[in-house]
Amino acid sequence: MAMAMVQKSKSLAVLGLDGTQSGLPDDAKQEALFYPDELRTSDLGSLPVRELYNMHVGDDASNQQFGHESSATMSFMTPRTGTHMTSRTTSFRMGDAEEKGAASSSNNGGAFAADKSYYQLVFDIKHCIFKAGSPTVLLFSIFDHSDNKFVTEEYCLHLSENNFPTVGSPEDCKVLFKNLSSALLSHDLYITCCIYRVGPMEAPDVVNNNNKNNDKKRSQADKNKMQVTRPYAVTVIRLKEHVAGLMANVGQEFTFEPSTAPICCPREESQFVALIFDLIQNKKTTHYLAPLSIGMAHSLTLYGGDEEVVEHSYAHYDQLTVVETLSIDPAFHSDRHVLYVTIHDLHVNQRNKRAACNVCVKMQLRENAPPYRALPGCMLLGKGKMAMPSSETTSPVYYHNNDPIINQRYTVLIPSSIETLADCHLYFTLWHMPATNKKPDERGFAFLKLYQDNIRQLTGNNEYELNIYRHDKKSVASYLETGGGAGAAVGSGASTPGNDSSSALLKSENKSIRIHLKLSSTRIYSNIDIHQFLTWRQHESVDTVIAAVKRVRSQQFVNLLTILDAFMRNLFEIMLSTENEALLEQTFATLVGVLGDLNKNTETQYK
Repeated sequence: MAMAMVQKSKSLAVLGLDGTQSGLPDDAKQEALFYPDELRTSDLGSLPVRELYNMHVGDDASNQQFGHESSATMSFMTPRTGTHMTSRTTSFRMGDAEEKGAASSSNNGGAFAADKSYYQLVFDIKHCIFKAGSPTVLLFSIFDHSDNKFVTEEYCLHLSENNFPTVGSPEDCKVLFKNLSSALLSHDLYITCCIYRVGPMEAPDVVNNNNKNNDKKRSQADKNKMQVTRPYAVTVIRLKEHVAGLMANVGQEFTFEPSTAPICCPREESQFVALIFDLIQNKKTTHYLAPLSIGMAHSLTLYGGDEEVVEHSYAHYDQLTVVETLSIDPAFHSDRHVLYVTIHDLHVNQRNKRAACNVCVKMQLRENAPPYRALPGCMLLGKGKMAMPSSETTSPVYYHNNDPIINQRYTVLIPSSIETLADCHLYFTLWHMPATNKKPDERGFAFLKLYQDNIRQLTGNNEYELNIYRHDKKSVASYLETGGGAGAAVGSGASTPGNDSSSALLKSENKSIRIHLKLSSTRIYSNIDIHQFLTWRQHESVDTVIAAVKRVRSQQFVNLLTILDAFMRNLFEIMLSTENEALLEQTFATLVGVLGDLNKNTETQYK
């Protein structure tokens, strides 16, 4: 009891709540901090962390934000990072520009953006007028040509052969591109749409077989063929040309005829991924207008402020699908915990086939423990009512191409528990898909652990080249036990994630698959100190936890803001749970330091 009173007294002293000395150096002392009732009563479940934050940054910041702002919106703006892509011949390449951009800002937050205005863009898809001869999948996203990167998630729309939505009605095809900054809207932006055909390997001849009798014969014949997803066409909407008018008429809907968004097919299927760039750059020789197509009728409406403005002002708000930016902006209180996995390109052996393979890749999120169970309902392609969760994704199939460029991004709904997440891995299988109804032929497998034991942290946001291994009964049953690794980070000089000499026990295909990972989470990011801090109960050595708690204080400030809720809640849990005096003092010192940074950066921003 006496020890508890001593610890309580020191804790209050650190917070400046009594007149005693805390024992901390002068530069670590701050003004007296408010002591929340939830902390006094140990009611952490109802601890309003944002309210705690607002106590210490004051009310001035909240009045600086543009337009209408909800009480859940944080009153500061930080540098924005994104999933970067650079073009290389026929593919977008996600490089390390994101990590370099984050590193360029100072550890205490760097320079805040001067313009704190935010906008919400409503994109209404009125009609898609084309004839692919089979059902189609359309994926919409915003591409920033200035920074050469996609900045939003993808909206997924499934259309029937007659171009009607397979779920809901045409009036439901509305998208809200959320929280776009005015700085971003000044860039060269495009709304891109990739269209994939779902049906037989060979595309139907919609021009010469355009009568009901032929359609019936073709439909019957197609039942005997493998149904696959095939690249078909691309549409690009030049958003940059309309931004000035939209900003001058906030809240007004602008409608565009189908001819303003023509639907174009690549002349060579291998150039499908590059077609977005070709259309942006107005190249004429690499594509042609899709047969029997007119284009995509659509409308654009821009709102200033946050999402609540759209909710109050837009009559069809309940029909909107909200699409987030890929990078989390800590200026907005959000709860996100997903992993974006982009499959760039892959390379397979032709083996005994006379022609090149029709290659596709499937992906699962699996447990690390045998029998490597696939987690159900965790894989998504895009967002929306038609983006159905599944246990496995299947990429588009490229005809007679052993080295296709896929460049498809998937959303993985990762476990909320950090411990469970660390015990998972991504599993990829490669297949040759025959044009008939024959059984697909495997072309190997690859894998990547989401937690690297050798560096004791989650696998970082980076591009990885994974080794492809021979698919046999022994390897499939015990590949994590016989092979610790999968591949190396590209262009960073980083060591192979989890790789060791035991991987030689797996039979290599001497081929590879290239992917990019981006963890977008308000609960954790890839860092050894953050991981040890957030999983402090798992560590037997209290010295390890103390060192981690001390070092998280020096983390880049923008990163801590992204996981502020989880960070603060974990600090308070340690305070209320630990009986170790050294850990308790270090935890309070870290709390004081972080809240001091909040005050300092807010004062700098609004000085």
